[in-house]
Amino acid sequence: MSNKSVEKFLFFPSGAFYLGILGVLLGAGLFSSGLVTWIAANWDGFSHFTKLYGIQFIFVFCVLAGLFSFARRRQEQALHLSSRLWFFLAAVGIGGLFALIGQTYQTGADVWQLFAVWTFFQLFLLIALSHIANALLFFSTLVLSLVLWLSELGLDVVLISWIAAGLSVVLLVATEWLKDVFHDRQWRVLVRLSALAVACSLVYLQMAQFNTGRISETIWYSKGLIIVFGLALSAVGVWFYSKIIRDMVIIVLAVLSFIYSVFMLLGEDFLELLFDLGGLVFLGVLFFAIGIGGTLFIRRISKNSPSSPLSSSIGPMTDSSIQ
Repeated sequence: MSNKSVEKFLFFPSGAFYLGILGVLLGAGLFSSGLVTWIAANWDGFSHFTKLYGIQFIFVFCVLAGLFSFARRRQEQALHLSSRLWFFLAAVGIGGLFALIGQTYQTGADVWQLFAVWTFFQLFLLIALSHIANALLFFSTLVLSLVLWLSELGLDVVLISWIAAGLSVVLLVATEWLKDVFHDRQWRVLVRLSALAVACSLVYLQMAQFNTGRISETIWYSKGLIIVFGLALSAVGVWFYSKIIRDMVIIVLAVLSFIYSVFMLLGEDFLELLFDLGGLVFLGVLFFAIGIGGTLFIRRISKNSPSSPLSSSIGPMTDSSIQ
């Protein structure tokens, strides 16, 4: 989707256009909610074969509908929105089918095994028909299956947090590198969600070490290493996405992660000192000052950016581009 088509979609002057979009969304929402409600109300009355064949029918129907939609617009050399929607529903149907098989035949499989098999079968759709929705579902089930598997192994929460942080960084690099493959250059949805996962994993890693309070000779449990890792990764994120690739959303996430790491570095003694000096009022003033400083820093970066404040992939909007 080009910049002109995106701007035309977002800033289309006709009210009838927006009314039509809202009508389609409302109709799709009411239809899907009614269908789900009907299935839930009659689920116990269905036989095992009806459930299995019903899910398989939905999966095959979604695949055929996606292929039909793609064949109609094959001259465009790209997946259309309807094709993406049908193939995404097919990927979701794979997970529903495996869950139903496990429930019906009592296979005894663990939850992580279900997500792992679901992820494996999504891989074929992802390779053949790559787009944002399928990639997001694939990465979500992949990370979830790995985290559940590590939990089954009985690993410590700090070690699991380290692995989750590493996986998030790998996903960020992969989505940034493959954004053209997933048709994500325009909106950078996968990249920004991966950056959000990195920020959350850094926060969770530091919270896990703080809550456990475990003192060990193993370097992975060192509070200093964890905080330095968070500070370094946040600083690298700010530098990379302000100098190499302009993305203000990821810069904001990196700045927030850096501020959180600084507070964790100061430790609970510093927080107790803050409460002694003025309690919540002083702490609120401090947070307000940090927020103002972060806002001014981000604003300075955005002013120095030659591109759009949101991303380098979205060019500046002009009056001629809207027409």
